[in-house]
Amino acid sequence: GGLKDMFNVRLDEFKVVDLAFLHNTSMPTIAVLYEDPREVRHLSTHTISVRDKEFQQGPWSQSNVESGASMLIAIPSPYGGVIVVGEQTVTYYQSG
Repeated sequence: GGLKDMFNVRLDEFKVVDLAFLHNTSMPTIAVLYEDPREVRHLSTHTISVRDKEFQQGPWSQSNVESGASMLIAIPSPYGGVIVVGEQTVTYYQSG
């Protein structure tokens, strides 16, 4: 098959550092590593509503991840979730 409808969506996060599509989700879901105006890094998730062509708040988020965090690695089934790679730590996050 070919591509159907393409559309653009806008993220509200201040400065995106990295993003990754998560595995094993009922709707297309991305994890976003971003930096706020105070230069503090956070992790959030967003589902993509294909019908409404917009982002919706995702199933989970994590404030104040390591300040040197710079990479996300999506983990496939059966575990799911995402690894955040920082300068000093590697941390695993998942829903629940």
